[in-house]
Amino acid sequence: MQRIRLLETLTNVALLIACVAVTGLAITRYVSTSNADVASSAAFRHSEGEVVRPPEPVTFASHERTALLFLSSQCRFCTESMPFYAELSKVRRSGQLQLVAAGYEEQRSLAEYVAAHGVAVDHAVSIEPGHFKFPGTPSIVLVDSSGRVLGQWNGALRGREEEVLSRIGGRR
Repeated sequence: MQRIRLLETLTNVALLIACVAVTGLAITRYVSTSNADVASSAAFRHSEGEVVRPPEPVTFASHERTALLFLSSQCRFCTESMPFYAELSKVRRSGQLQLVAAGYEEQRSLAEYVAAHGVAVDHAVSIEPGHFKFPGTPSIVLVDSSGRVLGQWNGALRGREEEVLSRIGGRR
């Protein structure tokens, strides 16, 4: 009887240790995955050199470069990024860049959102989920006149603005 009780206790302790270990691994693997890990995942980004098709009514051929800004008026990081997007508007006015605001919300509300923050865009477009690969807003996809991806930046830039500007050709 005592032997059975000892065996049950050891079995319960072993199961408890196994559960704690599996839970720890699950937390490490799934819960603590950083935004950088998600943002760099191939499922959420276009490869450099990949060709993407423009959203209607945008055409890439009319400009040397196009920056697609994936935004949401409900995204606080998008709003925090608006001063940089306004800077991109200045590059746009020089004729070097086409600037397109894209998002899942209605075109009109997206256009009003960027305009309210002083960002001039060539187009504001509502896109269908799955048309482009990005993990969330804000994201920037830079393409050339043939739609070939030159670079992609996901999330708040936080110090990477110069990298974006240098790729566009509009250094500060």
